[in-house]
Amino acid sequence: MNKKATFILTGELILWIPRLLLLIISLLSVTWILGAYVNRSSDTTDVEFYILSNRLFYSKNCFSYGNKSIIDINRFDQNILENCIDFGNNVGSKLTLNYNDKNIEIFANKDLFSRGFYTKDLKNKQYRYKNKKNYVLVFDKDTFYSGLLNVEIVFKNE
Repeated sequence: MNKKATFILTGELILWIPRLLLLIISLLSVTWILGAYVNRSSDTTDVEFYILSNRLFYSKNCFSYGNKSIIDINRFDQNILENCIDFGNNVGSKLTLNYNDKNIEIFANKDLFSRGFYTKDLKNKQYRYKNKKNYVLVFDKDTFYSGLLNVEIVFKNE
């Protein structure tokens, strides 16, 4: 290349520097503005609830009769519930089983459940609450009964 062509290319490059800076600043500002409106937190309450409630039904260490999703009434107590699932300090639950004119309630982390359920902290988003009613079969004294199991879980937000 000759000196004149080099001078023209250098001049062109110098003219592009402000354009590139303006383009970069524009892209960064658009990204910053849009990033402020994007919700970066995701609510996993449904997934956590689904996993915990299915474990109650299908795990042989929980309430199931054999390998089926039938509740064995002899296994439906608070100790088995607490050993079945490690609720930790951030989850509390209440299970209510209605069958054959009987009503049985058991809790895991009752203090946390009561604090989260009976206070207005649900509105302040300090706790998350989820419940589901399930029609179940209950095995009691060699007989199967139809029943309703209400699973209520309170999750403490960290």
